[in-house]
Amino acid sequence: MNKLLMQHRTELARALRNHHVERADNGLYFPKQGLFVGGVFRTWVNGKDEQVDPNVMMLAGLTDILAVYFDQAAARTAFFIAPFSNNVTPTNDLTNLTIVSTLGEFVHYSEANRQSWAKDDAAAQAISNHTTPATFTADATAGTVWGAWLTTSATKSSTSSQLPVCATKFAGARVLQENDQLSIEYTITAADGS
Repeated sequence: MNKLLMQHRTELARALRNHHVERADNGLYFPKQGLFVGGVFRTWVNGKDEQVDPNVMMLAGLTDILAVYFDQAAARTAFFIAPFSNNVTPTNDLTNLTIVSTLGEFVHYSEANRQSWAKDDAAAQAISNHTTPATFTADATAGTVWGAWLTTSATKSSTSSQLPVCATKFAGARVLQENDQLSIEYTITAADGS
């Protein structure tokens, strides 16, 4: 992703200044440059039943990406994946104050914190945690997971110091029993959208 963005950095900065960018639910589209930035969540339970679901990019997350990349804002140093339990479709206007209550963070897993998005190096215009997916081990209360979001806070149910970047509702809910392992991979891509 970085190589493609660096190649067009000046053009993209000009497009942003001149409002020649379209915010789509699942990312950003630069029509003149034919560039799209967006992502997908890939999930499976106990190593089976793989699903791939497109994300909804949060407006706050998109603004942060642009500020870091084009306005020299401080880069985020860590990201975390948080599963959710409400049967709702995330919208792009969710904020740090509304995302936990709206989506109903799923906290019935034995790990103490939200799991790290341990990203691999950028390759082929994409960044992913393919090598080390975030894994959640269901506790005795278990339950149903309807989706997940990417955030900057590790603390379960935290609304402070959190920037929600993107989220997805799974095409099929994940019903977990005690000790089931839900694995979540997130990939963000910058691709030729023309």
